[in-house]
Amino acid sequence: MKVKGVETGKLNRIAQGGRTRGAAATTAAAAGSSGAGVASAQAAAAHGDDVALSSGGRIMALAGDVVQQTPEIRVELVESIREALAAGRYTISSLDIADKILRQVLLERKRYSG
Repeated sequence: MKVKGVETGKLNRIAQGGRTRGAAATTAAAAGSSGAGVASAQAAAAHGDDVALSSGGRIMALAGDVVQQTPEIRVELVESIREALAAGRYTISSLDIADKILRQVLLERKRYSG
């Protein structure tokens, strides 16, 4: 299963740190080892941006982890259908397939128009 629009990499980074320094602090820290560079890095770190992760953000990060760990194919379901097909016990109704396709199209149309 894939979840569109979820960037779990960013969610994981945020969830692990809980708080992160701003770009100015990171840039200043990389400025060099000269006395002026260190002083400016310390000043930038003191005035850097802080981001606090809400409980909702932590839940989103946890959900992202679960999505990444969930297999895209349910192997046990595929195997049972494969065995039934091989044994001739699995029949596919074209009316059922058409019905499900139309229901899906109507649901998507309703979702995007409303």
